[in-house]
Amino acid sequence: MNTSPLLIRGGSLLVATQSEPVRKDLLLGDGKIRRVLDPGQPLAAGVTELDASGLLISPPFVESHIHLDSALIDAGQCNNQSGTLFEGIRNWGKIKPTLTV
Repeated sequence: MNTSPLLIRGGSLLVATQSEPVRKDLLLGDGKIRRVLDPGQPLAAGVTELDASGLLISPPFVESHIHLDSALIDAGQCNNQSGTLFEGIRNWGKIKPTLTV
């Protein structure tokens, strides 16, 4: 993915070593955080800026990659010894016919 850089200015970050949120600028590029900067540092031209003053910057509060069809399956029913996708698929194939609505 090749996107133009985005600078999120002045957002508050929760830092484990601090008792209060810390204001920082985040430089994003290609879907990743590239740099965490002190607020107000100048950057090269071509960077899109987004004002986040007074707003909290955090990871998402949800796990967007969840398999709702199997989220509540008893771990004893689906014991994936190898931890591989292929074993999980085989195990799911055995369990699925026994499930009810």
